[in-house]
Amino acid sequence: MPYVNRSARLAFLAHPRAASHSIGRALQEQAGFTTVRTHHAGRDVVERRWPESSGWTFFCVVRNPYDALVSWWWKRGKADGHVFAPPWIEMLERQMGEERPRGNPLLVRPGTLWIYAEDSDAVLRYEQLDEDLNQLLIAHGLEAVTLPWDVCSNRTEPYQDHYDEPTRAWVAERYAEELRAWGYGWQEPASV
Repeated sequence: MPYVNRSARLAFLAHPRAASHSIGRALQEQAGFTTVRTHHAGRDVVERRWPESSGWTFFCVVRNPYDALVSWWWKRGKADGHVFAPPWIEMLERQMGEERPRGNPLLVRPGTLWIYAEDSDAVLRYEQLDEDLNQLLIAHGLEAVTLPWDVCSNRTEPYQDHYDEPTRAWVAERYAEELRAWGYGWQEPASV
């Protein structure tokens, strides 16, 4: 859903698996943003609703595709033990084979992780979200915000633990454009 602050001339375009609930809540409660309940809507929805928005700054948040895919899988049932969530490797093998059972919400269509990045004037990175978001807000005359933890995963292991060489290569090929555009790649896990 888009979040807008008309006086600051800002619009946030929310992406799944990139802290959109926490950002939306912080923007509404702390920075005077409002929203129209249109799920994950793009720039065109904002421009139709607020015609003056053509000169605004639109922003979104992107996340490393390797991490986002694991987060997406984890959210879709692994954490709660739902029976509809296939094992991680099975899910990626289906993806690798382009198998898409009709109506299966567990299969991510290629190239749809960051659908609003092209519509955005500023792209913030999930991995440095607090800093990026607050720099943007301050540059537009707003106060810094504190992000709440609205949807917090109970996943403790790093995303790298879920990959082997074939699945790493699949993500590298399938999401090459996103990896290149936002400067992402395979990151070795931090040593403990």
